[in-house]
Amino acid sequence: MTSKASLIDAIREINPTAGAEWLARFSEAELEQYLDHLRTMLVPNGIARWVRPAAQPAAFVRESA
Repeated sequence: MTSKASLIDAIREINPTAGAEWLARFSEAELEQYLDHLRTMLVPNGIARWVRPAAQPAAFVRESA
């Protein structure tokens, strides 16, 4: 199992604009999922395929008061 710090380092290698403090707010599972998504995006189009986990909604609705 990869440590949270290692996941954050790996994410920041691919996406240096992601702040370490901001990433630290997420769970290890969420960081692993994001890193997997980033690595998939590095593969040329037409070859890569990232599948959204079934438990994660595809769209969010925000209601204003």
